[in-house]
Amino acid sequence: MKKRLKKIVKTVLRTDGEPKDIALAFATGVFIAFFPLPGHTLMALGTAWFMKLSLAIVFAGTFINNPWTIFLLYGSGLYVGLWVTGRSVSEAGIDWSNLNAAMLMESAKTLFVPFFIGNLLLGALFSIIGYLSVLKAVVAYRQKRIKIPFDEGDG
Repeated sequence: MKKRLKKIVKTVLRTDGEPKDIALAFATGVFIAFFPLPGHTLMALGTAWFMKLSLAIVFAGTFINNPWTIFLLYGSGLYVGLWVTGRSVSEAGIDWSNLNAAMLMESAKTLFVPFFIGNLLLGALFSIIGYLSVLKAVVAYRQKRIKIPFDEGDG
């Protein structure tokens, strides 16, 4: 896991192109990661193609949603959505001690709107954070790696 994360970070930092385009591609991937419907791979492919973004960087952003983080991401989205819509988990009628598939399907009807809204809001928030973070990281990486000579001629 650590090795894979390091590889993703290196891919993002070493990608050719304008830092703002790299940051936009990553932020787009982050938004897709929070998108509350299936099909993230197709969304990443289509969005990267349509917006002419780096597919590798868009995928790097989507990888924040993985088997280790999915419950944290979507659970947080659900709670944000419940808070924004003024609802509570108890309204869904989930008996956690006697959980079954039928109960989950019935609760899904009640929880879908808050789940959708909350994940879109968190996706937007973390996309902005991702954009600013990657932009700053790419610029800093390039300034450190590529020495720009001081031009005394410009005043």
